[in-house]
Amino acid sequence: DIPYQMLARDGRVFDVLLSATCEKDDQGDIIRTLVVLEDVTDRNKAQRNLASSEERFRRFTDNAMDAFFLLTITGEILDVNTRTELDTGYSREELLGMSIWDLNAEFTEQDFHPQWENTPEGVAQLFNTLHRRKDGTVYPVEINALTFSEDGMSYVFGIARDITDRKEAEAAIRDREQRLQAVVAKTPVPMCIVDAHGEPILLNESFVTTYGYTLSDFSESVDWWAMVYPDPDYRKQAMESWGLALSEMKTIGKELETQVWEMSRKDGAVRSVEMKLVPLDEAFVITMLDLT
Repeated sequence: DIPYQMLARDGRVFDVLLSATCEKDDQGDIIRTLVVLEDVTDRNKAQRNLASSEERFRRFTDNAMDAFFLLTITGEILDVNTRTELDTGYSREELLGMSIWDLNAEFTEQDFHPQWENTPEGVAQLFNTLHRRKDGTVYPVEINALTFSEDGMSYVFGIARDITDRKEAEAAIRDREQRLQAVVAKTPVPMCIVDAHGEPILLNESFVTTYGYTLSDFSESVDWWAMVYPDPDYRKQAMESWGLALSEMKTIGKELETQVWEMSRKDGAVRSVEMKLVPLDEAFVITMLDLT
């Protein structure tokens, strides 16, 4: 088969594939030749489009911010992108001779097979694990992966995102919250911390001593507003006042002002309490000074 191009009568250039068969006589001389010309323009165009599409996909994956892995269903690495090389410290050639558990610091070959061989095709799995670089250092990753089949073979396609910065930020937030809670717990002024929905999540020792309530008294199934403001009309007034103050803080940045309300202790005694709310990320710290 010989590929070449021909010029049509209308000036159009098209691709053809020439194949020829010779018929010979008894002396071995060629007496006739059968030539077949097949128009392969559409097929060649489809092949060029496929090659172009594959090149675009390769450029896309190589410029992605996450590591891409293509694995056999048994875990051997078939292909990776440039980010995988950068994250792991291995070259593409090195990675293609490895299995995925060579990079994972948490599971082995025995852990891999049950996880993927029994997973339905197209069902993505999202989980966190640890990867190990070529230099031995370990870093946290978020894996988003699924299985698929092609030409009777099963594969695993996975995206690994380095979440080191996220984990460090989460640890810093937890550390800050723990330090804040330690300070609040020992502060002599009655204080509590409520979440974004107004539910108490921390009461300090002074609050418990002064008002008698513990955190268990303010469970999600209990209307704690009704406990501290038993009169319905007065409770509605207090809730509307705080609701307006919080709305103005969020919409126009108005500072939350101190408010004074009559609050019932757990034993029923009514105290005059000066309250100050201080925003804290997704929560509020409330100081509750007994003025009685």
